Amino acid sequence: MSEEPEEKDSPLTSKLKHLPERPGVYLFKNTRGDVLYVGKAKSLRSRVRSYFHSSASHNIRIQVMVSLACDVSLIITDTEAEALILEEQLIKTHLPRYNVNLKDDKSYPYCKLTLSEMYPRLFLVREKHDPKAEYYGPFPSVKEARQVLRMVYRYFQLRTSKMDLKGQKTYRPCLNFQLKRCLGPCRGTVPVEDYDESVQQVRLFMRGRHHELLEQIKSRMKDASTKLEFEKAAMLRDQARALGRIFEKQTVLDAKGNDQDVFNLFRESNSAGIQVLFIRNGRLLGTDFFFYEECEQVTDDNLLGQVLNRIYMNDKAVMPREILLPFEYSDQQELEKVLNEKSERKVTVQRPQRGRKKELVQMAFNNAKMNLGEQRARTLRDDEVLRRVQGALHLKHLPLTVEAFDISHLSGNQTVASMVSWKRNHASRQDYRKYRIQSIEGPDDFASMKEVLTRRYKRTLSGETPLPNLILI
Repeated sequence: MSEEPEEKDSPLTSKLKHLPERPGVYLFKNTRGDVLYVGKAKSLRSRVRSYFHSSASHNIRIQVMVSLACDVSLIITDTEAEALILEEQLIKTHLPRYNVNLKDDKSYPYCKLTLSEMYPRLFLVREKHDPKAEYYGPFPSVKEARQVLRMVYRYFQLRTSKMDLKGQKTYRPCLNFQLKRCLGPCRGTVPVEDYDESVQQVRLFMRGRHHELLEQIKSRMKDASTKLEFEKAAMLRDQARALGRIFEKQTVLDAKGNDQDVFNLFRESNSAGIQVLFIRNGRLLGTDFFFYEECEQVTDDNLLGQVLNRIYMNDKAVMPREILLPFEYSDQQELEKVLNEKSERKVTVQRPQRGRKKELVQMAFNNAKMNLGEQRARTLRDDEVLRRVQGALHLKHLPLTVEAFDISHLSGNQTVASMVSWKRNHASRQDYRKYRIQSIEGPDDFASMKEVLTRRYKRTLSGETPLPNLILI
């Protein structure tokens, strides 16, 4: 039997009596309408009611959430797969307090090749909207993506300018042309066919078809030498040697040249880390690590599911052919169904039992163990810094959240205030704010500071949002 909330007339009590036996997403809300928790269910009726069973063994985090919940909103979907996608979208939109907090939230960068342009460009993006373009990635960080771009510009000389080049108008070439890092199509003297040769080489390079690329460059080098174009032949020789050195440094993990994403998880104390290996064309493109804290009562299945959803349940995701997992994921069939609907090629999600794929999963485990140890060590160092600040300023609590303000103006005009934020001794750039001072005329920093603090903490003082542990002015 289920325990109903004490308030018989509450919206939650009424809805618990009329829940549908359908798949979908549910959102628990507090008295102010703030979303506390987002979840998905094969049966909304069974899943939502399970939170109020007296025999249910929920962890403390969920028990607190249920005690604060005064209403629940439902979104019915046709399939479990649709519920899986919708859950991730709603979590990103509402950032519910009682969903497990992923410490390293991000979207992955990709390299976009604009094949629809007469002279295509390759550049960094985070969105995938152009069906006529090719996207390469994902790259674990912007830094690694930019390293690849620098190699492309250096060895294949694609243009970086955003000008709409259609061969009808000429422009003065930029510095990259002078440095021999661009063919200079803006001059109007570069045949489309010559530029397209470089574009095709870039496509081979980005797809990891390195042997084919080197053979192509060597063939062009021989042709140039036969035609007595010795300067061009020397340039192609240097290009082949440089690329050969780069390819030798890349680790080959799969002799068959598969595209694979490999996952594994490691726990220590109240923390957990999930490691991902991104393998493209059999070579290790990059790795990523997701860090969780205070998650000892959260299942491995739940943590892995959040990372899988974060990587694949968005329009920007580029699908591998294989996703290798360390255990049977509860929503594995639904995940595979969604990915195959989103991908132009078949995607399989599997737990390898033996062979090379099993070794790759073990490699991900070893890296997860190492990275979690390093992350926990950094966290301990951060906590020590916070304890020193607490002692120096005689604070009652650790300054886990800090907000600092400053005022600036131009000779008393255009006064603005800025606020920066730290969380656990790290800059929280998404929380930075800028305020245009509205009620003060002239250079009055004190009155300006009063205005910005009032605007910032008006909702906080009414109990709608929490105060930071430390405010600096």
